[in-house]
Amino acid sequence: MRNERWVYRFLFAWNDTLFFDPLDVFYEPNADHFLAAFDERVRARFVRSGIWWSFRHNQNLPAQGWKIHISSSHRHVREVATSVIGHLTEREIDFKIALDLNIFEMLNSKAISRGSGGKLVTVYPRDDDEFRTCLADLARLLKGVEGAYVLSDLRYRDNKALYFRYGQFLDTHTVDVLGRRRPRILGPDGPVPDDRRPGHAQPSWVPWPFDDWRPADEDAEDDGLLGGRFRVTGAIQFSNSGGVYTAEDTADDDRPVLLKEARPHTNINPRQDHDAVDILGREWMFLNRLADTGAYPAPIATFRH
Repeated sequence: MRNERWVYRFLFAWNDTLFFDPLDVFYEPNADHFLAAFDERVRARFVRSGIWWSFRHNQNLPAQGWKIHISSSHRHVREVATSVIGHLTEREIDFKIALDLNIFEMLNSKAISRGSGGKLVTVYPRDDDEFRTCLADLARLLKGVEGAYVLSDLRYRDNKALYFRYGQFLDTHTVDVLGRRRPRILGPDGPVPDDRRPGHAQPSWVPWPFDDWRPADEDAEDDGLLGGRFRVTGAIQFSNSGGVYTAEDTADDDRPVLLKEARPHTNINPRQDHDAVDILGREWMFLNRLADTGAYPAPIATFRH
């Protein structure tokens, strides 16, 4: 295995083997994986594709288009998986779903790529009409469900489990000079990277797919202050579970402070029933207990934005 920093070694050490074997090849899903509750007739229609169960039967599926991502909290993931699998297989819509609870936990972990985090299910509609219909149907099916915000996507209306973006459907990857696979899509002037940076859900040449809805402009709705008082001035680091930022406290003469972010439903531990928000809450509690010692950062405020 190469010794570059981009290799996240934990994923190569998860298997019970003598070597750094890749998770997507050597991992054996648990007996209670997400297809286990279905009969053999349904399970036989899926094939394993790395860390996913893949339901891909449409021979005319385009190479790229509007795709849908479904996230979930760890408390409701089995119910979400069961209802979504039943809904999509009945309608013959192509999709893939994480293998089991362990893979779901990994996809919501702190160190997973922010372009991949939170994606329990990926749906591949045949065309724009099926994309819109499928989103509307899933919104009714998943009403009230919450999951991690999929950073590479846009949220569908007010549903906190449904996200979408324009991107790659088929395996049209290229390979860079280090041997890493890079997804791509076809633009008006030829192939371009399938960009999965936060918020980049719609390439400039692709028309908006809805006539009756467009997300509100968040910048126009607030004054740019977090928690009503903190102005972010820079970023120290990012992870899937949140960032650490430099900021100014406008309620205290613009005093410089640090902000620590915890994204809900990330860095989860299903067995101990906590996520990044719970972990940051414990840190807040202990910093307050140690505040009088003068040896630790002084806690100023905690808030949800």
